[in-house]
Amino acid sequence: MPADATKIFQDALAHYQAGRRAEAEAACGRVLTIAPRHFDALHLLGVLAYQARDVKRAAEVLAKALAIRQDNANACHTYGSALWAMGQPEAGLFHLDRAIALKPDFADAYNNRGNALRDMGGYQDALRSFEMAVALNPNLADAHWHLAICHLQMGNFAKGWEKYEWRWRLPDKPRRAFPRPQWQGEMLDGKTILLHDEQGFGDTIQFCRYAPLLAERGAKVILGVQKPLVSLLSSLAGVSHIAGWGDAIPAFDFHVPLLGLPRLFKTDAATIPAVPRYLTAPPDKRTAWTEVLGPKTKPRIGLAWSGSVLEVDLLKRSIPLATLAKIISPDFEYISLQKELKESDRAVLSSIPAIRHFGDELKDFSDTAALCELVDVVITIDTSIAHLAGALGRPVWVVLPYNADWRWLLERDDSPWYPSARLFRQSAPGDWDGLMNIVNGALQVNKAGGSFLPPAIAEVMPR
Repeated sequence: MPADATKIFQDALAHYQAGRRAEAEAACGRVLTIAPRHFDALHLLGVLAYQARDVKRAAEVLAKALAIRQDNANACHTYGSALWAMGQPEAGLFHLDRAIALKPDFADAYNNRGNALRDMGGYQDALRSFEMAVALNPNLADAHWHLAICHLQMGNFAKGWEKYEWRWRLPDKPRRAFPRPQWQGEMLDGKTILLHDEQGFGDTIQFCRYAPLLAERGAKVILGVQKPLVSLLSSLAGVSHIAGWGDAIPAFDFHVPLLGLPRLFKTDAATIPAVPRYLTAPPDKRTAWTEVLGPKTKPRIGLAWSGSVLEVDLLKRSIPLATLAKIISPDFEYISLQKELKESDRAVLSSIPAIRHFGDELKDFSDTAALCELVDVVITIDTSIAHLAGALGRPVWVVLPYNADWRWLLERDDSPWYPSARLFRQSAPGDWDGLMNIVNGALQVNKAGGSFLPPAIAEVMPR
């Protein structure tokens, strides 16, 4: 190995350890110019790419590293993790198992092994893998967090809610600081409590439903949420004051993050507060959008096919618009509920005039809510739109990946959280085409004017 390459790699390692990622990557590049088969430089470059969430680049670089040296547990672990994150759980599992064979006490590898198993539908095996990770490293917050997700997905709510508290030890979920204590179930008569968001828009919409339950306990409820939700959530019962972050908040006695409420209320599948409808669009917004849409001549379908363009896990929270477009039929009118568009979808959308898209005209969630109320059914991937339509009590068909988010549970085609929801699940990982065929078949059944609601509640659901 050339002496210069060894010296430059030591510099790269020092940069990495000091948090100077760009400098570390540049130094690795210089090493590989001198010594293209420098295992350590390739390994570090792969780790840097993985930590930057460029998993495709990480996999490419780590494959080269492992072609040189196959007995490095850390490289096997990162490569397997990158393959899993790319939507290749079986290939990822092979390398994660190899990492564990090389290093039997490798807690992080057991943790990511559990993720791969979940994506393959092996939930019990995934639980055991997460539990092994925790046994090997009791302070591994990520493994506790994944245990929570797996338990909740399997309907083990009591265990899931308790483990869910480990989210506060994750580096990307910092806890807000407040001058008053966090509520832990104390009496609330005459007290004021601040409920506040902590994650995404969909989480806020889903769990704000607990506000009326706190009001029933005698509390004055303040709601602090993301600004784009303020207008919409003003319709929520039991809330005395609502504020967006940055606005003044009245004095309060307790605060509580919204996703901590299911644990405090001991929520299980039988006690989910699943009222048919707990939000409504502002009447002025509904009137305005009625005029924009004009007279309805055929059933209207609202469409949402992608999460935020900043979303990391778009493999599970996005369908290519060209794939979704396979359900387009002259029997229906189509309304886009997307505000943001991925660049890859712009050209496709412009080629499908049947989809009416409003984009930046949707100022906040109250506009989107009005559109949801003006369509006959919302068809959406797992995004905030699914929660919005469900909270509005609108018929919503949620198309889900093979290993869906925990809140949709397993195997069900209905949701205990949203009575108006109907769930459509992939039968194999990545099979959006097959799922769209099923959705299209269901639409054809309804084109004559039948209800888009789940059959069990179609007759009792309020319009």
